[in-house]
Amino acid sequence: MPIALVTGPTSGIGRAFALQLAARGLDIVLVARDAARLEALADNLRARFAVSVEVLVADLTDRDDLARVEARLLAAERPIHTLVNNAGFGAGTVFEAATPEQLDRMIALHVTAVTRLTHAALPGMRARRSGLVLTVASVAGLLPAMSTPPYGATKAYQVALMEGLAGTLVGSGVSVVAVCPGLTRTDFHQRAGLDLSRLPSVVWLSPHRVVSDALRAAARGVVISIPTKRYRYAIRAASLIPRGTSARIVRRGKPRG
Repeated sequence: MPIALVTGPTSGIGRAFALQLAARGLDIVLVARDAARLEALADNLRARFAVSVEVLVADLTDRDDLARVEARLLAAERPIHTLVNNAGFGAGTVFEAATPEQLDRMIALHVTAVTRLTHAALPGMRARRSGLVLTVASVAGLLPAMSTPPYGATKAYQVALMEGLAGTLVGSGVSVVAVCPGLTRTDFHQRAGLDLSRLPSVVWLSPHRVVSDALRAAARGVVISIPTKRYRYAIRAASLIPRGTSARIVRRGKPRG
């Protein structure tokens, strides 16, 4: 039975990936820092979908923990078919107000961990001529000038990495997708210290919709998955805005740190 490894699965989009992949019959490997929440989710998946679930308690910004997850991806026994790079966080502050530790952690999680886990997964997938890597980026990765640095910059890296790999994987049986959701109803923004309660309901997505659209995109060979037509149209329109205008929009709407 195929196996999916999902990072950051205890809430939001990561949890939706774990649920939908298990519903499709995939066994699951769950990777996050919180052992209690991982075990609770593992029990839920086993009970609801009768799948096998492994738990790896790991902080992907820790070098030794990251190496343990890489080793699981490299293992020939019970190989990983689907990798979901979902773990991430935001920072609701201006760049100068962020601490060096926050910056290092964001780069380690969004750039280093995603790069190394994908690097570990691909050789086995190529050898088996079957596999899928989904990296949860953001619309901020498509329009980094309209996001808060370095969040937009690290998400742009994720999009660029998936796009670059897609070209090298043609004909290999392995697919990659950059998942680029807009505002999604999770605890992400609250943890980032952002109050977005005044935004209209039409801008919000559900984690279930983000994941179902991403899995459909993967089946069609689409490399960048932007959920819903309204977000796809909005991104196309925003990409036409001159850089100078985008900068002025950011200056008006940036958080105060």
